[in-house]
Amino acid sequence: RGQDIVCAAVSALLFALIGDLQQRPHALRRLDIHPGHVVIAGAEEDCEAAFSLTVEGFRQIAMRYPAFVAV
Repeated sequence: RGQDIVCAAVSALLFALIGDLQQRPHALRRLDIHPGHVVIAGAEEDCEAAFSLTVEGFRQIAMRYPAFVAV
């Protein structure tokens, strides 16, 4: 805990996405967080850009650390 840079990178992206969606009224439709598993659903069409950016971040991490991240 606290030492894994891959986990930290993925967590930072997720928390940034969650924070962004929480700033918008009614944008966050579903949020389930459990160790190693997160489900996020946005309700607004304009959430697509935030999700897209987050997924691209995951892809970049997965390219560098394919044994630990799959998109």
